Amino acid sequence: SVMHEDAIFPVRNAGIPINPGIGRGFGSVGYALANILLGTLIVKFGSNISQKLNIVLLILLFLLLITLPDARSIGKNTTAREEAAESSDDLLFFLRSNRTFSRFALATIFLFFGHSIVNTYLPNVVAQFGLGTDFAGWMTGIAAGLELIPMMFYTQLSKKISPFTLLRISSVFFLIKLLTAATARNGLGSAVSQSMQILAYALFAMSSIYF
Repeated sequence: SVMHEDAIFPVRNAGIPINPGIGRGFGSVGYALANILLGTLIVKFGSNISQKLNIVLLILLFLLLITLPDARSIGKNTTAREEAAESSDDLLFFLRSNRTFSRFALATIFLFFGHSIVNTYLPNVVAQFGLGTDFAGWMTGIAAGLELIPMMFYTQLSKKISPFTLLRISSVFFLIKLLTAATARNGLGSAVSQSMQILAYALFAMSSIYF
Protein backbone atom coordinates (compact mmCIF):
# COMPACT_ATOMS: atom_id res chain seq x y z
CA SER A 1 0.00 0.00 0.00
CA VAL A 2 2.80 2.40 0.88
CA MET A 3 4.69 1.63 -2.33
CA HIS A 4 1.52 2.10 -4.36
CA GLU A 5 0.77 5.49 -2.82
CA ASP A 6 4.39 6.65 -3.15
CA ALA A 7 4.40 5.69 -6.83
CA ILE A 8 1.33 7.83 -7.52
CA PHE A 9 2.83 11.22 -6.69
CA PRO A 10 5.59 11.39 -9.36
CA VAL A 11 3.09 10.33 -12.00
CA ARG A 12 0.49 12.91 -10.96
CA ASN A 13 3.14 15.65 -10.61
CA ALA A 14 4.19 14.97 -14.18
CA GLY A 15 0.67 15.85 -15.31
CA ILE A 16 -0.27 12.31 -16.29
CA PRO A 17 -3.96 11.62 -15.48
CA ILE A 18 -4.31 8.66 -13.16
CA ASN A 19 -7.11 7.10 -11.15
CA PRO A 20 -5.42 5.64 -8.05
CA GLY A 21 -8.66 4.05 -6.93
CA ILE A 22 -8.65 1.50 -9.74
CA GLY A 23 -5.07 0.41 -9.09
CA ARG A 24 -5.55 0.25 -5.33
CA GLY A 25 -8.90 -1.49 -5.80
CA PHE A 26 -7.39 -4.29 -7.85
CA GLY A 27 -4.72 -4.53 -5.17
CA SER A 28 -7.53 -5.30 -2.71
CA VAL A 29 -8.88 -7.92 -5.09
CA GLY A 30 -5.44 -9.54 -5.20
CA TYR A 31 -5.30 -9.42 -1.41
CA ALA A 32 -8.75 -11.01 -1.25
CA LEU A 33 -7.77 -13.89 -3.52
CA ALA A 34 -4.50 -14.36 -1.61
CA ASN A 35 -6.37 -14.66 1.71
CA ILE A 36 -8.81 -17.18 0.32
CA LEU A 37 -6.00 -19.24 -1.21
CA LEU A 38 -3.79 -19.00 1.88
CA GLY A 39 -6.57 -20.06 4.23
CA THR A 40 -7.32 -23.11 2.10
CA LEU A 41 -3.64 -24.10 1.75
CA ILE A 42 -2.99 -23.78 5.49
CA VAL A 43 -5.85 -26.15 6.22
CA LYS A 44 -4.42 -28.71 3.76
CA PHE A 45 -0.66 -28.33 4.29
CA GLY A 46 -0.22 -26.59 7.64
CA SER A 47 0.97 -23.12 8.61
CA ASN A 48 4.52 -23.67 7.30
CA ILE A 49 3.21 -23.22 3.75
CA SER A 50 2.73 -19.50 4.44
CA GLN A 51 6.48 -18.96 4.83
CA LYS A 52 7.24 -20.65 1.52
CA LEU A 53 4.55 -18.65 -0.26
CA ASN A 54 5.90 -15.45 1.28
CA ILE A 55 9.36 -16.11 -0.17
CA VAL A 56 7.92 -16.81 -3.63
CA LEU A 57 5.78 -13.66 -3.56
CA LEU A 58 8.69 -11.49 -2.41
CA ILE A 59 10.80 -12.77 -5.30
CA LEU A 60 7.99 -12.02 -7.75
CA LEU A 61 7.55 -8.56 -6.23
CA PHE A 62 11.27 -7.83 -6.60
CA LEU A 63 11.24 -8.93 -10.24
CA LEU A 64 8.26 -6.67 -10.88
CA LEU A 65 9.83 -3.67 -9.15
CA ILE A 66 13.05 -3.80 -11.16
CA THR A 67 11.02 -3.54 -14.36
CA LEU A 68 9.42 -0.26 -13.30
CA PRO A 69 10.85 3.02 -14.67
CA ASP A 70 12.79 5.35 -12.41
CA ALA A 71 10.29 7.70 -10.80
CA ARG A 72 12.76 10.56 -11.17
CA SER A 73 12.52 10.23 -14.94
CA ILE A 74 8.74 10.68 -14.89
CA GLY A 75 8.72 14.18 -13.52
CA LYS A 76 10.56 16.54 -11.20
CA ASN A 77 7.74 18.97 -10.54
CA THR A 78 7.91 19.09 -6.74
CA THR A 79 6.63 21.78 -4.44
CA ALA A 80 8.83 24.02 -2.31
CA ARG A 81 7.69 22.23 0.82
CA GLU A 82 8.62 18.82 -0.61
CA GLU A 83 12.06 20.13 -1.59
CA ALA A 84 12.59 21.54 1.90
CA ALA A 85 11.58 18.24 3.46
CA GLU A 86 13.92 16.31 1.18
CA SER A 87 16.85 18.61 2.02
CA SER A 88 16.54 17.97 5.75
CA ASP A 89 17.35 14.71 7.50
CA ASP A 90 16.15 16.02 10.84
CA LEU A 91 12.97 14.16 11.76
CA LEU A 92 11.98 16.68 14.42
CA PHE A 93 12.42 19.52 11.95
CA PHE A 94 10.19 17.73 9.49
CA LEU A 95 7.51 17.07 12.11
CA ARG A 96 7.54 20.69 13.28
CA SER A 97 7.40 21.99 9.73
CA ASN A 98 4.51 19.70 8.82
CA ARG A 99 2.26 19.78 11.87
CA THR A 100 -0.87 18.73 10.00
CA PHE A 101 0.90 15.71 8.56
CA SER A 102 2.36 14.86 11.98
CA ARG A 103 -1.06 14.88 13.62
CA PHE A 104 -2.45 12.80 10.76
CA ALA A 105 0.39 10.25 11.12
CA LEU A 106 -0.24 9.98 14.87
CA ALA A 107 -3.96 9.51 14.31
CA THR A 108 -3.21 6.80 11.76
CA ILE A 109 -1.11 4.90 14.31
CA PHE A 110 -3.97 4.92 16.81
CA LEU A 111 -6.51 4.02 14.14
CA PHE A 112 -4.61 1.05 12.78
CA PHE A 113 -3.59 -0.31 16.17
CA GLY A 114 -6.96 -1.94 16.80
CA HIS A 115 -7.50 -2.65 13.12
CA SER A 116 -4.25 -4.63 12.90
CA ILE A 117 -5.04 -6.59 16.06
CA VAL A 118 -8.42 -7.69 14.71
CA ASN A 119 -6.99 -8.77 11.36
CA THR A 120 -3.92 -10.49 12.84
CA TYR A 121 -5.80 -12.58 15.38
CA LEU A 122 -8.90 -13.22 13.29
CA PRO A 123 -8.06 -16.96 12.84
CA ASN A 124 -7.80 -17.30 16.62
CA VAL A 125 -11.12 -15.52 17.11
CA VAL A 126 -13.09 -17.66 14.66
CA ALA A 127 -11.44 -20.78 16.09
CA GLN A 128 -13.36 -20.09 19.31
CA PHE A 129 -16.55 -20.40 17.28
CA GLY A 130 -15.49 -23.79 15.94
CA LEU A 131 -14.44 -22.39 12.56
CA GLY A 132 -11.18 -23.01 10.74
CA THR A 133 -8.48 -20.95 9.06
CA ASP A 134 -10.19 -21.39 5.70
CA PHE A 135 -13.24 -19.52 7.01
CA ALA A 136 -11.04 -16.67 8.23
CA GLY A 137 -9.38 -16.56 4.80
CA TRP A 138 -12.70 -16.41 2.98
CA MET A 139 -14.03 -13.77 5.35
CA THR A 140 -10.98 -11.55 4.99
CA GLY A 141 -10.93 -12.13 1.25
CA ILE A 142 -14.54 -11.11 0.75
CA ALA A 143 -14.04 -8.04 2.93
CA ALA A 144 -11.01 -7.01 0.88
CA GLY A 145 -12.95 -7.58 -2.32
CA LEU A 146 -15.66 -5.21 -1.11
CA GLU A 147 -13.05 -2.47 -0.91
CA LEU A 148 -12.90 -2.41 -4.71
CA ILE A 149 -16.32 -0.73 -4.94
CA PRO A 150 -15.60 2.59 -3.18
CA MET A 151 -12.02 2.64 -4.48
CA MET A 152 -13.06 2.47 -8.12
CA PHE A 153 -15.49 5.35 -7.72
CA TYR A 154 -13.45 7.40 -5.27
CA THR A 155 -12.51 10.11 -7.78
CA GLN A 156 -16.18 10.88 -8.42
CA LEU A 157 -17.00 10.61 -4.73
CA SER A 158 -14.23 13.01 -3.68
CA LYS A 159 -15.71 15.69 -5.94
CA LYS A 160 -18.87 15.69 -3.82
CA ILE A 161 -17.39 14.98 -0.38
CA SER A 162 -14.00 16.32 0.71
CA PRO A 163 -11.22 13.80 1.51
CA PHE A 164 -11.06 15.21 5.05
CA THR A 165 -14.74 14.39 5.60
CA LEU A 166 -14.25 10.94 4.08
CA LEU A 167 -11.39 10.34 6.51
CA ARG A 168 -13.75 11.11 9.36
CA ILE A 169 -16.34 8.72 7.94
CA SER A 170 -13.74 5.97 7.59
CA SER A 171 -12.67 6.51 11.21
CA VAL A 172 -16.25 5.97 12.35
CA PHE A 173 -16.46 2.69 10.47
CA PHE A 174 -13.11 1.59 11.88
CA LEU A 175 -14.65 2.08 15.32
CA ILE A 176 -17.77 0.15 14.31
CA LYS A 177 -15.54 -2.66 13.05
CA LEU A 178 -13.72 -2.85 16.39
CA LEU A 179 -16.94 -2.77 18.42
CA THR A 180 -18.63 -5.48 16.35
CA ALA A 181 -15.49 -7.61 16.53
CA ALA A 182 -15.40 -7.24 20.32
CA THR A 183 -19.06 -8.17 20.70
CA ALA A 184 -19.19 -10.97 18.09
CA ARG A 185 -20.50 -14.24 19.45
CA ASN A 186 -20.35 -16.32 16.28
CA GLY A 187 -18.93 -16.40 12.77
CA LEU A 188 -21.68 -14.15 11.45
CA GLY A 189 -20.72 -11.43 13.94
CA SER A 190 -17.09 -11.61 12.82
CA ALA A 191 -18.19 -11.47 9.18
CA VAL A 192 -20.22 -8.31 9.86
CA SER A 193 -17.16 -6.79 11.53
CA GLN A 194 -14.96 -7.55 8.52
CA SER A 195 -17.56 -6.17 6.10
CA MET A 196 -16.99 -2.71 7.62
CA GLN A 197 -13.84 -2.65 5.47
CA ILE A 198 -15.95 -1.34 2.61
CA LEU A 199 -16.22 2.08 4.26
CA ALA A 200 -13.34 1.84 6.75
CA TYR A 201 -10.05 0.89 5.09
CA ALA A 202 -11.24 1.53 1.54
CA LEU A 203 -12.10 5.17 2.21
CA PHE A 204 -9.03 5.69 4.37
CA ALA A 205 -6.57 4.28 1.84
CA MET A 206 -7.82 6.61 -0.88
CA SER A 207 -8.54 9.69 1.24
CA SER A 208 -5.06 9.60 2.77
CA ILE A 209 -3.57 10.03 -0.71
CA TYR A 210 -5.68 13.07 -1.55
CA PHE A 211 -5.42 14.49 1.97
